[in-house]
Amino acid sequence: MTTIIDGTAGVTFPAGGVGNPASAVVGLTDTQTLTNKTLTSPVINTAITGTAIATQAQQETGSATDVLVTSGRQQFHPSAAKCWGNATGASPSFTSSYNMSSLTDGGVGNWTFNFSVTFSSSNTCPVISSQNSATNDSCCTTAQNTGATSSLTQHFEGGAVFVDAARIGMAVFGDLT
Repeated sequence: MTTIIDGTAGVTFPAGGVGNPASAVVGLTDTQTLTNKTLTSPVINTAITGTAIATQAQQETGSATDVLVTSGRQQFHPSAAKCWGNATGASPSFTSSYNMSSLTDGGVGNWTFNFSVTFSSSNTCPVISSQNSATNDSCCTTAQNTGATSSLTQHFEGGAVFVDAARIGMAVFGDLT
């Protein structure tokens, strides 16, 4: 490689002089296949595809340790809630939710959480929390008839009397179709 410099004002050469690079020099608009290279402060401004990205099957088994997980695949991991919702009131409505389509009021103390996603079976694990009404100290909320598309919750307080909870939250774990 030959370098021609007209004048030396403002030019600084490294100690030992200027040597040839160890391999081909690539310009800003050129491409080069990198094998076993270490990138310092890389910027990737396009989609990453191929075998470096976890598939749905890899997420469902949770066994791959050498692939990246995208936000669109994260929900398939067994540890992730597939849907969740927080609801309030005697005429229930969501205050916040993810993958929940609606609530059905089945009467005093009975709400059905309807899922936007379909589970592969009714073998799901609903997790429920509730806040009792202002008049009772004890309460119990259960999940009944949980299926692939919805889960009925029943809330009762005091002497096993059905009461509309002040607030109910549900998260559901399981396998999506």
